[in-house]
Amino acid sequence: MLIYAGRLQLIASVLSSIHVYWASVFMLPKIVINDIDKIMKGFLWNQCELKKGTAKVSWKMVCRPKSQGGLGLKDMSIWNETLMSKHLWNIANNKESLWVKGDILSDDDIKRANLDLNIKICDMIEDDKWKWPREWSSKFAEIASIPVPKLNPNTPDTTFWVTNKGTKGNFSTSKVWNDLRGHNDDVKWWNIVWFNHCIPRHAFILWLAIQGRLTTQDRLLKCYESDPSKSKHSCLDLAATVYCIWNERTKRLFAQEVKDWDAVLKDIISTVRFKLASVKVKSSKQLISIGEIWRIKFNTQSNEEIILEE
Repeated sequence: MLIYAGRLQLIASVLSSIHVYWASVFMLPKIVINDIDKIMKGFLWNQCELKKGTAKVSWKMVCRPKSQGGLGLKDMSIWNETLMSKHLWNIANNKESLWVKGDILSDDDIKRANLDLNIKICDMIEDDKWKWPREWSSKFAEIASIPVPKLNPNTPDTTFWVTNKGTKGNFSTSKVWNDLRGHNDDVKWWNIVWFNHCIPRHAFILWLAIQGRLTTQDRLLKCYESDPSKSKHSCLDLAATVYCIWNERTKRLFAQEVKDWDAVLKDIISTVRFKLASVKVKSSKQLISIGEIWRIKFNTQSNEEIILEE
């Protein structure tokens, strides 16, 4: 049986990728997207059983970035729109025509005005003003709001992608995704849960605890509110503590297996000790102090060194 963290990884790397080709070619029907979401929800929370009311956290929250309190999965509907936007960019970027914006003007409108479908932007500007056909001014009010570009006769037309913040640049799906998904403020605790060398199963349970969705003592959450540490080893301590307590509670309820608290404490200490001993770090005074407390010798011989403390 896969743990939560394993299921999350499979969703991120496999389930959410299976439909990407079709999502980049067609606007998928809403019913299809809903079915895909149901499969992923069922796999994450119920080991593939499609049950209602068993999700611990809303799917909207799950699909937020980790820095904003979610698990970093993608909203399929928004991702479909993001992938389809690539086609709009290709039309605008590869066809040097003023009439790329077909949502305002149709081919018939252009032909009725006796204009060429492939007319260039420069052909519709005179004395720094648009020279639209007269009937268009009243029929298409939107064109009046299009700013007149400053043209350089020695420079070919260039298409830019403009983000919600007004910045111009080349198109990328990541820019479109960031614009379409909306933004929420970063949560203060996200780098306590998700960091280099975190233990995924511990991180997931700690994330659930912070969301208030574990059926353990909710007061345990107060330990993170006091800013447990600026260092990653204390984040490991916190995550391991939450996980081991939750695991002990689950075994007592469902398997009638009971450990005394000294044994639980030993589990916490051994888990953190083994993890700390496995990471590659730079030597420092703080690191030596940590090693003495945990009675471990850190591996500091690799050229690919990672600083444990911040």
